Amino acid sequence: MHPVWYYFDGYKLYFETSQNSRKAQNIRNRGAVYFCIDDESVPYKGVRGKGIATISEDVNRNVPFAEKLVVKYTGSLENKIAKFLMHSIRSGESVIIEISPLYFATWDQSKGTSVAMA
Repeated sequence: MHPVWYYFDGYKLYFETSQNSRKAQNIRNRGAVYFCIDDESVPYKGVRGKGIATISEDVNRNVPFAEKLVVKYTGSLENKIAKFLMHSIRSGESVIIEISPLYFATWDQSKGTSVAMA
């Protein structure tokens, strides 16, 4: 597992990575991935699961997802980090990984120790 900034649209997870990164290489070789999203604030909760990952190299398709990621984590498209990441996407250096979950389990310690499977 590798920590990443992610965007979830209610159905799929998206994240950005360099087209030549180890993450991208592993996805090209396998396609199946495991994921884990933890909320680090108390009470702890999260989701983990397995999905099929695909790589989008289509810059026009990638820009809207990258913008959502950048705004989520940096608060704006106008700061130094945002401009750097958006340049990487627009130049094709970075790609968007799309994960379609096959199954997942959730936990929420505010509701005890129950786990919900889907």
